[in-house]
Amino acid sequence: MAADGTPRSHPARTDWLTLLGLAQQRLGWPPETFWRATPIELCAALGQALPPRPSVRAMTRAEMAALAQEIAAGASKGTSEEGESCDDE
Repeated sequence: MAADGTPRSHPARTDWLTLLGLAQQRLGWPPETFWRATPIELCAALGQALPPRPSVRAMTRAEMAALAQEIAAGASKGTSEEGESCDDE
């Protein structure tokens, strides 16, 4: 219990059996391989086995230059990024 008398919550516990099942099903690992792996190795291996996530396309140089010009134009007009006047105080 905490000093104020409220019960303390327990930290999240790792569900090792679920992780073992994932390693067996998705990676084909026998239990011995799972138990010898470090958590980082398991995460890395599962990351490779999971379907790829959609990636976000990076801005092109032209898009970045256009954005910089828009921001500079807004700053020179005395407006914030939200389009509000900075002189309204």
